[in-house]
Amino acid sequence: MALLEVNKETCTKCGVCAAICPGGIILFFDDKYPRPISRADEFCLRCGHCVGVCPTGSLSHQDIPVEQCPSIEDSLKISLDQCAQLIRSRRSIRKYQDKSVPREEIVRLVDIARYAPTGHNAQEVQWLVIDDKEKLLRFEEIGLDWMRDTINKNPQMAEMFEGLRQSIWSEELAASNVNSFRRSLQRAHLDRLAQLVVNPTEGVPEDAATLARADLVALNKAIGSAVSSSSLDAYTRAHLDETRARIEAVLKASVERRLGSIR
Repeated sequence: MALLEVNKETCTKCGVCAAICPGGIILFFDDKYPRPISRADEFCLRCGHCVGVCPTGSLSHQDIPVEQCPSIEDSLKISLDQCAQLIRSRRSIRKYQDKSVPREEIVRLVDIARYAPTGHNAQEVQWLVIDDKEKLLRFEEIGLDWMRDTINKNPQMAEMFEGLRQSIWSEELAASNVNSFRRSLQRAHLDRLAQLVVNPTEGVPEDAATLARADLVALNKAIGSAVSSSSLDAYTRAHLDETRARIEAVLKASVERRLGSIR
């Protein structure tokens, strides 16, 4: 199969494929069928835009066959208001029900997730699905054991907390943008600090909870300064707003916990 193939029986010669191609590898002239430029295979980004936008499904790519591309149902298109509500109602889920998700649902969700945009449409993403509850609990125990061991064995606990904060939250301290991988790391770190402050596991020194609370206070102050920067992108600003809200909720809960222990 050639890099691009056009079904001349259904092609309307609208030229949309050539107009949308980010690499400019498709030639189109009025009343002619679209065709690739010379050495198009070397310059093609394999993004699939040409296949995706063809209104009649007349164009196929050797790496993105039109037969394997699901059609877009007009009846399922969402309105602007529906899209806005979907975005506004998104939440990070950290508390789960004690029941398994059917495997066929997980497979379907993973299949849907693979349509998320990737650079050059490379889709170099893999998923590891673990549905064994005992294994998941074991992973949690390993993480907690590591934290307890690190805290108990490290006499310089305060320096350790400060070093982690400066390393993991360096963007906030510099009021710069945070990429998606770093945002995930920061959320995980915040989860651990919150657990130390609100619900410390047995054997964790009380000083660790105190230092974790001090870390949260310092982070809240740094984020308060960072959000005033006009150079932050929308993702970072939303991440910082969410983080501040979570920190304030944890600090409030820690006060209530301590008052409860005094009563």
